[in-house]
Amino acid sequence: MFGKSEARNNAHAFRSMVDSMPVAVMNCNLTDFRITYANQATIEGLRKIEHALPCRAEDIVGQCIDIFHKNPAH
Repeated sequence: MFGKSEARNNAHAFRSMVDSMPVAVMNCNLTDFRITYANQATIEGLRKIEHALPCRAEDIVGQCIDIFHKNPAH
């Protein structure tokens, strides 16, 4: 088993790794489908299609993933 300190260090290392990955990574809440995390690669990729989004790429966290659906009300 990990101690709290080691678990915190592992969580920090994992977060740092995902933050710096060259591929887009997002996470969402499974109850309301709101985006809770987007790494820098996601933000950079979304900037390229920002004209098609209802918000700025930097504001994607907190949005519902339905914004990526052709018919969000569906």
